Amino acid sequence: MSHFETERMVFLKDTDAAGIVFFSRFFEFAHEAMEECLAEHELGIAKILAEGKYLCPVTHSECTFRSPLRLNDSFRLTGNMQAHGESGMRTEVVVFNQTTGKESALITIEQCVISADTWKKIALPAEILKLLA
Repeated sequence: MSHFETERMVFLKDTDAAGIVFFSRFFEFAHEAMEECLAEHELGIAKILAEGKYLCPVTHSECTFRSPLRLNDSFRLTGNMQAHGESGMRTEVVVFNQTTGKESALITIEQCVISADTWKKIALPAEILKLLA
């Protein structure tokens, strides 16, 4: 299992007309944090795409909303990536509003690994298994 944590702030572009974070932004926050984790372990998405061996499409995502994030709130994303079956990964991210002291959301993202040539599922590559160990 790979653990990651990052902190951010809510910007105007993240909010809707009610002044709270628009729901789809929670998925973006979680995915960006996951990308940062991969890059820190030399598995950045640009590298994976450039090598052209495999792809990791999202197969399922969900977000459980708990409390709002508002403009200028500071928040922390804490996540865990783990293997999910022979060819999948599951990432769970908790969004914690540091301004209010409340959990804002729980995001789950599931991905499978597929061959870039055949688009069929393949076993998790060694470098991903190493990250998730």
